[in-house]
Amino acid sequence: MIILPNVKPNSSNVSLIVNMIGAVTLSEYVFRKYFPNEKEFQKKKIWKPLIIAVAIFGTLLAITLYMMNSGMMTPE
Repeated sequence: MIILPNVKPNSSNVSLIVNMIGAVTLSEYVFRKYFPNEKEFQKKKIWKPLIIAVAIFGTLLAITLYMMNSGMMTPE
């Protein structure tokens, strides 16, 4: 059994501040550590991954539509 404590309405401000501190820490420390100089890295074209993603999405969409039209799957 999980018991959740009551959360005060003003806790969203604390959460926002903590999230902003975490974001700044990650962007300043981690990004600079693993990507020290942006100019050194070669930019890659996105066409090949984009075509693969669209093909996978299209295939799944076609299968879903076929199943809905043939009565194998009914929307609830």
